[in-house]
Amino acid sequence: MTMRTTIEPAAEPVAVDPADYVGVYQRLSSRVEIVERDGGLVMLDRITGPLAELAPETEKEYELHPVEPGLFVVQRPGFELWVPVVFYTLADGTPYIHHGGRATPKVG
Repeated sequence: MTMRTTIEPAAEPVAVDPADYVGVYQRLSSRVEIVERDGGLVMLDRITGPLAELAPETEKEYELHPVEPGLFVVQRPGFELWVPVVFYTLADGTPYIHHGGRATPKVG
């Protein structure tokens, strides 16, 4: 058995319901909006609050590529490696998105 050392999009189509992921996820200094576009999902990642004044670029957009339900990857411009984006729900029912080393709850 070979252990996978990198993560990448699934080779075969993955059945995902966009409604499970679409919405706004927000924490201090960050707002992530997941939208459906052209049959796929897009992550709009925004720096907010005081940190936005320090960042040269406050908005980034990434196409989400499914690996399996709840697990997607994005590819940042200029990078070959894929970065994981994980969706999960806490025991209390709160949905979260986790990417870039940070967990962010869904709001509204």
